[in-house]
Amino acid sequence: MNKKELIFALLADNWLHQNGDLQTPLAHHIKRQVRDAFLVDTQNWHDQALERAKTIWQQALTGLPQALRGG
Repeated sequence: MNKKELIFALLADNWLHQNGDLQTPLAHHIKRQVRDAFLVDTQNWHDQALERAKTIWQQALTGLPQALRGG
């Protein structure tokens, strides 16, 4: 997907949330466009996304005690 298609997908998604019915075939099509714009469907991408999520999760858990103490 090129930059122009990405922008159109995001504009359509915005329109959908402002004016549309989320249960229509058009809504499902728009949601699929947005998903396809941001999801690279390769195993390498999935592995990298999972590793990044694990890192962020661990950082959140590490900082939680300090946040609970009000620091």
